[in-house]
Amino acid sequence: TVGRTLAVLIAQIPGLSHEYRYRLPDAKDVPIFVRHESLYRFLLKATAEHPDDRFQSADEMADQLLGVLREVVATETGQPRPAASTLFSGDMLALTAGSNLDSLGVDYRHLPVPTLDSKDPAFNALLNASAIADAKQRSEAIKLIREQQPKSTEASIRLAEVSIELRQFPKVDSILSELETKDPWDWRIPWYQGRSLLAQKKGREAKQAFDRVYFDLPGELAPKLALGLAAEQAKDYALAIQMYALVLATDPSYVTAAFGLARCRSAQGDRAAAVAALEQVPQTSSLFTRSRVESARILVDRDRTPPGIPELRKASAAVEALTLEGMDRHRLTQQVLETALHLVTSKSLPPQSDLAILGQPLQEVSLREGLEKVLRSMAHLSTGDEKIRLVDAANKVRPKTLF
Repeated sequence: TVGRTLAVLIAQIPGLSHEYRYRLPDAKDVPIFVRHESLYRFLLKATAEHPDDRFQSADEMADQLLGVLREVVATETGQPRPAASTLFSGDMLALTAGSNLDSLGVDYRHLPVPTLDSKDPAFNALLNASAIADAKQRSEAIKLIREQQPKSTEASIRLAEVSIELRQFPKVDSILSELETKDPWDWRIPWYQGRSLLAQKKGREAKQAFDRVYFDLPGELAPKLALGLAAEQAKDYALAIQMYALVLATDPSYVTAAFGLARCRSAQGDRAAAVAALEQVPQTSSLFTRSRVESARILVDRDRTPPGIPELRKASAAVEALTLEGMDRHRLTQQVLETALHLVTSKSLPPQSDLAILGQPLQEVSLREGLEKVLRSMAHLSTGDEKIRLVDAANKVRPKTLF
């Protein structure tokens, strides 16, 4: 009743008393549903034919509706409306990305983690077990808890979680199937099915699992982020971009969405949009520097379309503004100078003595000298075969001289 009343208040639905007496029209037939898919999904769940498919309490319904409201206001006004979730942790990228500056890809570990149910009989024991860093030891501890607390759903859920980490996927399927026979409406079951499928690089199947979670939790950002990652893995870039953009518009602290959006835009060949996506990473984020590094890489990436002078200028300025030191800075400098040299030697760009790229004029000899210098600096920081490889590369790229 509440769902149908809300639908009437926000949309013009002709035929509500006969054609749509027991259902809602397709989203494509109602403009506001086209603009706000989460609102439409909320109404679908609220007015589902079978009571078990609907929200099970007023509190549950209110929480999801408030999340939908924040999303609608954020997209309509252009002002983010972030809020902490009672069901999920925040964005996990900063904790799981590692300290190196390698390019980030789709990874199930970047997804938020469902919070422990404080009413579960094994809550305290599982809270302690979650602090165990080693996955195998954590798995053994959770197995013991599961034996001691056979009525604990959380123990089985957390065992499935750590089994994904250990890549024991048949075991994950067995645990989740057992849970599904007890409670087919528990949204955590398709959530962990999706995580498992994402870890196995089965993006198409993971999309279906996360879509179910999105239906159950239309006001949460985590299912939309998960659906974006799965869609990206399945190369459904249109859906991935839609989900990533929606998450960022509501809460920019979900930087996983910014990196994902940049990857999708880059895959489509839209370099400017990819860089713009990374510019949404807040300066307060621990991944801000990494986002600037990735921007520089995208600006000089020549796999799809060769960059021009504006991109080289921006990449050079981005690298010079970074506070990186050591090998990380050298690698990024190498990439920019190699791209500039390739563009000049291939005659894609004309030499320009008045344009400096990382301190080197855009001329072949100067670029070779700069690249040789950075390769030798990298060799000084390396050992063994890598040191030899870098010295050989420096000798190969150096300008030809008489001596």
